[in-house]
Amino acid sequence: MEQDQGVEIRLRELREYSAAVKGKGVLDGYDPIMDEMGRWDLQTKSQLLLTCLEQVLRAMDVSAIYILRNELQVQVVPKGVIRTVFPIRKHPFRQRPKMKVLLVIGEDRAENSPEQRTCNELAKEFRRVLRYLRRREN
Repeated sequence: MEQDQGVEIRLRELREYSAAVKGKGVLDGYDPIMDEMGRWDLQTKSQLLLTCLEQVLRAMDVSAIYILRNELQVQVVPKGVIRTVFPIRKHPFRQRPKMKVLLVIGEDRAENSPEQRTCNELAKEFRRVLRYLRRREN
């Protein structure tokens, strides 16, 4: 239960940070990773998943984060694999109409795998997303 409260607190911090940025409440020390994760409005109880997502994003160049910003939707589901759906047109998880790519993360897969494996799988999917989006730009 303690882990769940820690995750809830972190998710609330991410959402509040993103909302403050949208309302121009954060000027100094802007953190694009916190902002992006807050925009995704993640629904998870997995601290491991949040840790891996943040590690993968922090390893990226900031320009890659901005490429993802208006194109990627991230959805955590209770059971399943980590996979990317693109292009998304009609999909049951699609919430934000302008999104072009959907990253679906099975919470059980993340929780039942070693942290390094989860981080590697997420990094692989983010690379796939970025390759796809960069190809679309050209």
